[in-house]
Amino acid sequence: MLARIRSAVPFGFVFVFSILLLGDFSVPAMARDRGKPAEVKRPQPKIEISEETTFITEHLTEDGYPDYPAALNARMSEGVTPETNSFVLIWTAMGPRPENIDQAFGDAMAEALGIDPLPEDGDYIISGGDFVRQVAEAESAELTDQEVNQRIDDFYEDQRKASEGPWKAEDYPLVARWVEANTSPLKLVHEGVKRPDYFRPVVFSPSEKEFDRGRRLLIGVLLPDIQKSREIARLLTTRALLHLGEGRIEEAQQDLLTTHRLGHHVAQGWTLIEYLVGTAIDAIAYNAEAALAISPLLTAEQAAAHKQALQDLGPTVTRAEMADLIDKGERLMGLDSVIALATNTVAPQELTGSQVDDLTTKIINWLFGLGIDWNATLRVMNEAYDEITAALQQEDKEQREQRFAELNEALKTQAQEIKSWQNGVSFILAGSTFRGEKLGEVLKALLLPAVQQVDRAWIRSEMRRQVTIVGFALAEYKRQHKRYPAELNDLVPARLNELPQDFYSGGPLQYHVSEDGQDMLVYSVGENGLDDGGLTYDEGPEDDPNKTDDLRIRAGFELNADEK
Repeated sequence: MLARIRSAVPFGFVFVFSILLLGDFSVPAMARDRGKPAEVKRPQPKIEISEETTFITEHLTEDGYPDYPAALNARMSEGVTPETNSFVLIWTAMGPRPENIDQAFGDAMAEALGIDPLPEDGDYIISGGDFVRQVAEAESAELTDQEVNQRIDDFYEDQRKASEGPWKAEDYPLVARWVEANTSPLKLVHEGVKRPDYFRPVVFSPSEKEFDRGRRLLIGVLLPDIQKSREIARLLTTRALLHLGEGRIEEAQQDLLTTHRLGHHVAQGWTLIEYLVGTAIDAIAYNAEAALAISPLLTAEQAAAHKQALQDLGPTVTRAEMADLIDKGERLMGLDSVIALATNTVAPQELTGSQVDDLTTKIINWLFGLGIDWNATLRVMNEAYDEITAALQQEDKEQREQRFAELNEALKTQAQEIKSWQNGVSFILAGSTFRGEKLGEVLKALLLPAVQQVDRAWIRSEMRRQVTIVGFALAEYKRQHKRYPAELNDLVPARLNELPQDFYSGGPLQYHVSEDGQDMLVYSVGENGLDDGGLTYDEGPEDDPNKTDDLRIRAGFELNADEK
């Protein structure tokens, strides 16, 4: 269960209170005595319902605590109907049991979406492994499991090669058959992503009894469809490169734009993991588009149209949307978990996601027995989310990084203050409000690194988009002039209103063109801030292949050693 939760939550909201707050705290005799009961009965705390503590003041449970899943569903579904909701068709394409989730979950999802339950058997997206297994079993019932697994491994190796550039059906016949087998559900995805709304309900399976002690927690929400969306993206781009290899340019463009739209929809969810998967889906499309941008079959008109489509799509999410995700999605999950801990809905060790021994359990329960003002914890948590969302909304990268640096420095100071309380009796004598605030600071420290990772993912995704747009502007120029331009400025203003800035270097994109104008290389220097000569991931030195991280589009051109 805990491993499953960790896969559903980006940073797990790990409650390591016993580790970070206790440190080398002198354990009292009652905690050292392993013969004592592991759990201590605690009175239910009085949780204040206010914007400063619970954040939401409506959607309360019968016992008076916030119903965060209901609040999220109400917010996300506002103005959405089954006819405008893209997720309805995406879910229909996946079927009721993505990633082999139980049928009850699928039925609950259908009810939340306002559609009829999907039958267990249907024409749904089939994974490569399941497809190969079906083909193998149809060919021979005498194949051993080892032989079938070897076929699956061979298939995925071929599928990997097919995703690297244009290919034809005769190159990888089984991959082509897999693509064909998914035609009908992919049509649903293609139609679904054109819809304007995306509402993926917060759903709990009626058959799920774990983590259910009268309240369902956001941290326990299953997201089987999110991983399935990434698989659909790889399927779409594999088919796009097949179209490209066989000369069907417009069909390739449609599949690539469908992939982008899928990523944009997924990123509109309420968890950071949905956002990160959405940007990953966008990256899958950009990687395939690098092959389209340099294809000799692409006309100037097609290049211009694809460039415009990418400009119209915009970023995977805007900075305001990303901040809102933290503000009203991740915030609610964090507060929900704190209240669950405060009300003994779950034990601390259930939320840590780690192996907690009896002694640690006793220490935690003993500490809780001292008394914690959970409203103080909630206030500190809300202040943390306010600070983080404000930092994320800073459009200027340098100002944003400066704000994150200030927050990090404040957290280090708070951590030192906490440690200074650990080795004496002062912490025991301190009031419950003090202990509540310190717990909030510990939890706050867990938030910032994950959010900074999200910010870096946004920059990387947007930089990929800008490089790709320039790549199609270059393709348009070449089709019209029979060669690539001598410099990027030649694209302005006829093909681009202005050239993008490299977020990582603070200067222009790097651009190189061969003397005859037939080959070119355009790239951003990537997150490491170093000009790696256009070398991207997995192309670095043998001992560290990911040392290079330039984001590029290349048409034959490579820098020699002197130029790098």
